[in-house]
Amino acid sequence: MRVYDLPLWVEDFEKFPKEGIQGRGWRLRVREITLAPGETPFASHLTSMRERYPRYSVHYISNQKNKWIAPQVFVEAKTRLAAQRVCDLISAGFVIIDGCKLFEYDDETVLPHDITMLEDLSEFDLLSAGRNTIYRDNVQLAALFASKMSLRKHIRYAALKQKLSFSLAGAHSVHVDPFYNQKFFGVESDPSLLVSMATAITLAYSSIEELQLEPRPFGNKPVKLEDGSWDPKARANLDDRLNRAKIDLSTKIIWNIRGSPTRIHKSRRAPPGTRQPWAQGVVRDKAVSVQDALVAASWIRSRCTTHRYSKITESISMYDVHNVQFLARALLMKSLGLWPAAGPMETG
Repeated sequence: MRVYDLPLWVEDFEKFPKEGIQGRGWRLRVREITLAPGETPFASHLTSMRERYPRYSVHYISNQKNKWIAPQVFVEAKTRLAAQRVCDLISAGFVIIDGCKLFEYDDETVLPHDITMLEDLSEFDLLSAGRNTIYRDNVQLAALFASKMSLRKHIRYAALKQKLSFSLAGAHSVHVDPFYNQKFFGVESDPSLLVSMATAITLAYSSIEELQLEPRPFGNKPVKLEDGSWDPKARANLDDRLNRAKIDLSTKIIWNIRGSPTRIHKSRRAPPGTRQPWAQGVVRDKAVSVQDALVAASWIRSRCTTHRYSKITESISMYDVHNVQFLARALLMKSLGLWPAAGPMETG
């Protein structure tokens, strides 16, 4: 195994485990900062780091008992390309943990710690590599996410589809929080943005399919009948797959419904649910079952976003995008046992 440096520094309040975090064919570790006796605080460290990362600055972390310099992440892997793929998995983990694309971590180049052995890189690559440095929290959680992605192909595909979905369109949690914004988004009239939003929904739902948690009809019967009741076989099959994925069937998902009723809101496939205490005026949010949320997401994907666009496609808003993305994100993280560290499943 060789050592490769990531342009990533850990701002987690808990120290990174000494043994690191292991994935298939690699292990992530951190490089703690040590100072020589009598050394001017951090001066030589800052100078040496800026030779490699021109924008490097010293960041401190304190957990009220100790204070330390943010350590850099490195990966032990067989090749630089393998280490670069680990970096890409961590990037996907960050996007899904955040529930939107906050940090640009896609174009970062993983460097060999010994830059005399460039492998697939050239000296021209070094001119741009290391120009950006990223400091953030939730690095351990993203590393665990990357570890689980490396072990199972369908998890990797599900996560990467979600990452691309959030890259195309997504809402920050503040924008959908009714305390800050009762109605931040409306129906989108820009064709370019509409295509991005529709494709984001399709990708998010495709991620659910990678997890094999989509509703499945039996025979010629629809999953839900005309009166809104479930086909018993379809419901039993879905419940069984949700149980095996460790999804609590009593869990409710917040389904954001804002503004004047759209064609989607008026459709018979809009999920039934319980009106929430904060719902008033233009805010009509509901708490819906996971199963009903899945049926609603399936209908939006099939009827509005995946095939030829129609009038109903033109009524989608960022709230519809967020609803499907949030459902896919919650199912993925919950099935991996990572959801409690990222927040309650019931919030929207």
